[in-house]
Amino acid sequence: MRIFRVLVLLMAIAGCSPKPTKVHHTLPVNFSGVYVIQKGREDSNSYKIDDERYIFEIPKSGILKVTPDAFENYCFMLGSCKRNIRLTASFSDGKTIAMYSPLSPPADTDLDNPLLHNVLGARDSIWFAIGNYKQLKEFDEKWRRELPERAKLSVYAGLEEYLPPNNPFQTDEQADTSPIK
Repeated sequence: MRIFRVLVLLMAIAGCSPKPTKVHHTLPVNFSGVYVIQKGREDSNSYKIDDERYIFEIPKSGILKVTPDAFENYCFMLGSCKRNIRLTASFSDGKTIAMYSPLSPPADTDLDNPLLHNVLGARDSIWFAIGNYKQLKEFDEKWRRELPERAKLSVYAGLEEYLPPNNPFQTDEQADTSPIK
């Protein structure tokens, strides 16, 4: 028992911390709005492991289903995860997407650049949003106000209404020029 205590103390002094789990999301070019990664029964084959990084290919539908073991092993439950997660994202053309923080807005020159926002982690899914700083801030404030009422109706608190083809960040100008489906 004494040896165990000494080992624990040495690890604490040495700063032994777990290596971060690297997760990367690749989205369709110009994707905007909400997407979800869900724990499913079958694998969608939309993720791979490359250079110690888990890469998830998000489809245009905004819904990616992965096997339960992939979901749990890669620890998408960021709020309850004990692991150190390093999440990055980009569009399929290689353009990077920075992380959103309501507390620290980007530089004025970057206000219109796309940002990734971790919206909600649930038992079997995790929800994200892509938009510029102003869009995400307004969406987050609106969604947080409505969350208590919506959570009574659905575990996802109404987020499914924001999945493609719906786009909460589409401007009227974009809606007028987009093709009819």
